Amino acid sequence: MKLRILYQILVGLFIGLSSAMAQNVIHLEQPDELARFPGCEKAKWAVEKRLDCATKAMLKFVYKHLKYPKEARRKGVEGFVVVRFLVDEKGFLSNIQAVRDLGLVTGEEVERIFGLMNEREERWIPAKLQGKPIVSEFSAPIAFKLD
Repeated sequence: MKLRILYQILVGLFIGLSSAMAQNVIHLEQPDELARFPGCEKAKWAVEKRLDCATKAMLKFVYKHLKYPKEARRKGVEGFVVVRFLVDEKGFLSNIQAVRDLGLVTGEEVERIFGLMNEREERWIPAKLQGKPIVSEFSAPIAFKLD
């Protein structure tokens, strides 16, 4: 139950942060479509449903690859690391940076995981403005929670 509530909070934070951040970096205008993690391209889905699906898929990828740093686990460190990055016109991530870090290698671990996304065959779906892919900024909160 606690994990489900935490997950719902994360999805809400993630969508809110990504919406706010995506419009500020390269273009002053709000993109027609925000960048998103791949795997939810069903054409008939509404934009919100597609974003929600992409957020869940991204978090699933993150938590599948997350290795809780030993020292952070030993010291009982919990909380959020916020990662910010650019998604280019081809769906590659760059400038991956933990902008809010819990210390004890948690930020580096999140940066490592987002770097792994560039090694996947499926790329991020870039943001679009007037139907054309654009570079956009994206940020996401990643929870570190001990069992």
